[in-house]
Amino acid sequence: QTQPASQGGSHASTTSGALPVPMTGSTGQVCQAVLTEMLGNIGTRVPRGDRQQAAKPVTRLIGEMVAIDGQPFSIVEDVAFRRLLQDAYPWYTPPARTTLSRTVLPSLFRAARDHVKAQLSRVGTGGTVHFTSDIWTCPQSQHAYLSLTAHWWRCDEVGGGESSVRQGQGRQAGYRQALLHVEVLDEAHTADNIATAIRPQLEAGVGRDVTIGCMVTDGRANIRAVARTLGLQRIPCAAHVLHLVVKGALGLTSKEDVSLDAETREFRRLMQKCRYITSHFSRSVRDTHLLREKQTLTGVPEHRLISDVSTCWNSTCAMLERLVE
Repeated sequence: QTQPASQGGSHASTTSGALPVPMTGSTGQVCQAVLTEMLGNIGTRVPRGDRQQAAKPVTRLIGEMVAIDGQPFSIVEDVAFRRLLQDAYPWYTPPARTTLSRTVLPSLFRAARDHVKAQLSRVGTGGTVHFTSDIWTCPQSQHAYLSLTAHWWRCDEVGGGESSVRQGQGRQAGYRQALLHVEVLDEAHTADNIATAIRPQLEAGVGRDVTIGCMVTDGRANIRAVARTLGLQRIPCAAHVLHLVVKGALGLTSKEDVSLDAETREFRRLMQKCRYITSHFSRSVRDTHLLREKQTLTGVPEHRLISDVSTCWNSTCAMLERLVE
């Protein structure tokens, strides 16, 4: 995905067959726009010999709807969805879910990847591309995911305009970013393993005439070692530094610190109680209903309690504000 920071209310530029990227609005609006395009020719009769060619853009739009809205592949087997297609295109046979996952989506991925490469190729000689990288572990699947995102500034070019941007020939200057790579990283998160995963993506994603700039990461030792291994200047993530400062000042680090003063230790115990309360109501349907009844009787807003996340200091602030409310 690529998108300029200054644009809004429209799709980013795309190439033929590439995946359009929503700039603003909900995914439901994107789905509606896709369906509107699909249903534009309701009732159109297509000669039998032309149906295979005419079916390609419809199949592509279904693939884009799955990719953009995160729909399951099984949507092509849903009764109501097939009924919709039958009314719109009586001659059209939707693809099987295996065709969608093995052919249609990989084709869209290749088109989007080529589009990103084309965007990076326009950075120009002497241009600089910077990167951000992080590792996130999904609590449900217990898989770790490594990501690499490119950031650059697109200089203005002559002969552009809003219409050319929408047609995939964007020439407006501005900040650009593109997710270059995501992969499962279930092996040990050593500097060597992470660098091995990132290095080929840097080499394949950036042209020879483009300068590789800095990499913004959190402060973990393995990530710092990766930057040194790849020869990249590392800039600590400001949000992560702020998180560490706030958590440390409030005594909310994961380890018990005996050097904390009495007031900070008392606040830490208070936080444990707050987390116990929010955790209890998140697990108990009965008590959640009782809480809502009490809120109604006392005229308090019927808001649910918020559980904080250990890696986001602002979620702790939100939890405390909700409890005070």
